[in-house]
Amino acid sequence: MSKTCMSCGRDIGFFSGENVIAPGSARCLCDKCYAFFGVEANKVKALDNASEVRDCYQNACRLIRNSGLRNQEAILAELEKLYTSKMDAIAQSSKDASITAEELAQAHEQEKREEAAKKRAMAQMLITSGFQFDGYRIVKYSGYISGDDAIQVARATWFGGTVNVGEALMDSLVKIRRKALQELKEAAYELGCNAVIGVDFDYITLEPEKANFNGGTTYLPYVFGVTANGNAVVIEKIEDDAPRPAADYGAPRRRNTLRPSDFE
Repeated sequence: MSKTCMSCGRDIGFFSGENVIAPGSARCLCDKCYAFFGVEANKVKALDNASEVRDCYQNACRLIRNSGLRNQEAILAELEKLYTSKMDAIAQSSKDASITAEELAQAHEQEKREEAAKKRAMAQMLITSGFQFDGYRIVKYSGYISGDDAIQVARATWFGGTVNVGEALMDSLVKIRRKALQELKEAAYELGCNAVIGVDFDYITLEPEKANFNGGTTYLPYVFGVTANGNAVVIEKIEDDAPRPAADYGAPRRRNTLRPSDFE
């Protein structure tokens, strides 16, 4: 079923454009009538800036009123529907963008709070090579954990120059030991624990060699590795004024002395 132009009344055939102004509307204009204001109307449809959309809408209204189009009020009503729907879409888009920005800010603040809480927990976490802490009781065992780190030392640093080999090696070991302990504490934190017991270190040294095409040997850097091991636990402080269980006091002692009343 062919449609007719809402202005001139001509049938809109196969070779004539069907120009709908308002989205979802059944009313349309032919190419000739739409050409009077179509450029500005298309801008209203395409633009996303509220100020620019408003200017194009006002220009389109002015062009319609200054044209010789019939049924101008109906055309202006369709254009107003287009303008209203476009401005609503822009407002919703701005609202969504504002909500997204607010959510991102809240997520960022939450991450900062969680990171600060993690730093406090890591700083307060207790570790020991033993299996208990004075003044604390273990309330949960969460299993074996470990932290690792390694460092490469080029052979050139071992020989020649003024490099103190022992000092350089010990400095490197101190660094990787600290990093291994840091990883160990992070592993405990991820399990929800606040202490690590039975901590010890395992060391590994690699002295790789590589044969080259000339029949010689290429010496690659030394590799020193360290693993910190332990058991993650949850501990709680024992309060000095906490009531002792009855069992801790032992059974009542039996009276070994006799009283005068015992002979009556």
